[in-house]
Amino acid sequence: MQYDFIFNGGGVAALSLAMYMNENLFFADKKILIIESQKKDKNDKTFSFWTTDESFFEKIVHKQWKKIAFLHPKFEKNIDIFPYVYKTIRAIDFYQYCQNNLKKNKNITFLSTKSHIYGSTPSCAWVQTDAGNFEAQWLFNSVPNAGSTKKIIKKKPYHYYLQHFKGWIIHTKKDVFDVETATFMDFRLPQKKGEASFMYLLPTSKNESLVEYTIFGQNIFTHEIYEAEIKNYIHNFLHLQENEYEIKETEFGVIPMFDEPFVQKESSFVMNIGAAGGATKASTGYTFQNIQKESQKIIASLMTNSTPFYANSWLEKRFSLYDSMLLEVMQSQQLNGADIFQMMFEKHLPTKIFRFLDNESNFLEELQIMASVPSFPFVKAFFNLVQKGYFFKK
Repeated sequence: MQYDFIFNGGGVAALSLAMYMNENLFFADKKILIIESQKKDKNDKTFSFWTTDESFFEKIVHKQWKKIAFLHPKFEKNIDIFPYVYKTIRAIDFYQYCQNNLKKNKNITFLSTKSHIYGSTPSCAWVQTDAGNFEAQWLFNSVPNAGSTKKIIKKKPYHYYLQHFKGWIIHTKKDVFDVETATFMDFRLPQKKGEASFMYLLPTSKNESLVEYTIFGQNIFTHEIYEAEIKNYIHNFLHLQENEYEIKETEFGVIPMFDEPFVQKESSFVMNIGAAGGATKASTGYTFQNIQKESQKIIASLMTNSTPFYANSWLEKRFSLYDSMLLEVMQSQQLNGADIFQMMFEKHLPTKIFRFLDNESNFLEELQIMASVPSFPFVKAFFNLVQKGYFFKK
């Protein structure tokens, strides 16, 4: 075979896993092919996450905050999140850092071309591209089948929410931002039933910040709608006129918050990774840290079992149920999404909430968080899921 590993897609999931391989002597003699049709030469997004440890990508952390702000018409607070730190990495820094490091390895090849179909023979994985056909022992696919540009076939009992957002990095003429605090969620916006809309601010100086309008919903907006909301927020909450700031960069994205199980093992030698493999948390849209955890599990499985496929325990799968219950409550409009987060942050320390959202909490913490929101909508959501056959399909 020509390669040991082929990556179909060269985004954050592929580059993360390739970097873990590159740093591990176990993979020193492995031949790797990374196929990506798009140039990764723009700062098209930011990767943000909370952690108590140094990141594997600590060298390129653009900014970090020890405090977050949570704002809601009923509750506002600046919160010290120790021992956590909230960090952000610019996409362009991530792409360049990974590519520069990986290209130093003579066993790693980057191929700028379009792939078409891929699959498994009885003995290996294969992929067809515009540049030819290639084989490897394993193929990692990180190109999601579902997305904003493709038709989604919705299946009961699952929920198909999208986290869609548009952000501006603005530079202001006067000092406006608290550079020590990231605005995690600002829900002081009009809320539509079945959705949750908030502003998200990552200040890098007193007069520069990402200002991002984010929605958990089922319908993508026109760019004019996002921009109008950002302008209104800048005017009404940052108290700036249009001539008092300039837009330095823009970003736009759509992240699937689906609770339909993603297929990890697509065929005998093909594994879906990243968003394509279900790394996105259905209730929040956070993906970056889950990709890092996934990459480490794949590395461990390859070293121990000679296969990248790994299984999560039944206890770990309970978090998918929690995600589905939250989406069911939002979809049924029993509770407003903004109010659910408000009650959680008002009654619990962010450390407990972060563990819960990281799928690392214990049963006691989960019961305490559940007790902080009205129980009836969630109990009803649970039985709705049972009636729809959720447990038979998971």
